[in-house]
Amino acid sequence: MPPEEFERWTCTPFPSSIAYELANSVPRSEARVIRRVADSEGAILGRISGLMAVIAIMAAIGSALAVTSALSTSVLERRSEIGLLKAMGAGTGRVVGLFLAEAALLGVTGGLVGALAGALMARFISSSVFGTPVTIRPFAVPLAIAVALAITIAGFIVPARRVLKFRPAEVLRGL
Repeated sequence: MPPEEFERWTCTPFPSSIAYELANSVPRSEARVIRRVADSEGAILGRISGLMAVIAIMAAIGSALAVTSALSTSVLERRSEIGLLKAMGAGTGRVVGLFLAEAALLGVTGGLVGALAGALMARFISSSVFGTPVTIRPFAVPLAIAVALAITIAGFIVPARRVLKFRPAEVLRGL
């Protein structure tokens, strides 16, 4: 094999090694890699990776909006409790901290459930499509929990502002 071809074979291992093995296994044959096809496959994979990143970001934004909606509803439903807490001397920081702790607990629980469900689905899909189960990396579960917690805290910003605006006298007047 000439040096230039050997260098190209070592730099693109998968298509070149298959062509090399085909040429060696079939007598009096020559197998070459069509570079345009291999390069276009790489470009397609790059675009798919970018598309998956955009989908993941959009899913995170959608999750943050859903968390904001759910926590805003919770704050509005519990405004009399917030008014009572503030009237009894609880500072705004304590009330926000109470709701933040509740949101963090929900975020950690959601991250754990999501990570476990995702791992089970990935194993099922991998074994049904490829015939072998995928191995889940150990850092995937803590990463999923951390991302879920970050999304939950980001979604808590709007409800926290609403809690800050509640005045005990105005809230308790309607009771």
